[in-house]
Amino acid sequence: MEFQNDWNRLYEHYELQNENKVALFLVDGPNVNKLRKRYKVNGFPSIIYVKAGTKGLEANEFDEFRDFNHVKDWIDLSVKRSDAEI
Repeated sequence: MEFQNDWNRLYEHYELQNENKVALFLVDGPNVNKLRKRYKVNGFPSIIYVKAGTKGLEANEFDEFRDFNHVKDWIDLSVKRSDAEI
């Protein structure tokens, strides 16, 4: 799966930043019905940004091309927006 390589790069990128603003989780969606239903996930892989401090109540799904640069830019923009609201 080509996405797996980009996922690994994303994980390494944010792990190295070590700012604790981004945590990435790989979830076996088809087998985790509670999360899938909560965030209305219909396809896999899905990428969901959950705003920190909202107990999962504020979330957005990424729906663009799934490569490293597109996902990274979207995550960075989501974090930036969240920081601006604080």
